[in-house]
Amino acid sequence: MTPLEASLGSAFISLVTALAVRLFMADSFVTKRECQQRHERECQSVASITRKIDRLSSMIGTLVLHSDLPQEQKDELLNQRGDS
Repeated sequence: MTPLEASLGSAFISLVTALAVRLFMADSFVTKRECQQRHERECQSVASITRKIDRLSSMIGTLVLHSDLPQEQKDELLNQRGDS
């Protein structure tokens, strides 16, 4: 087999492989626009979760503030930053 035949054979096999991948896996690829839309939805979802967590933290702080706990314990609970 000459180098030219080997090169042509390799090119043909590469072409067939690329065509097969394109045909069988075309549905699994995501376009750039779809990727951007998914990214925007994820950002909105994260922002919504962050707002909810902020609201819950505020509500918990209010509950602690108006509870019947000693002032020192209230101060300790209100000054925690989630590192425990």
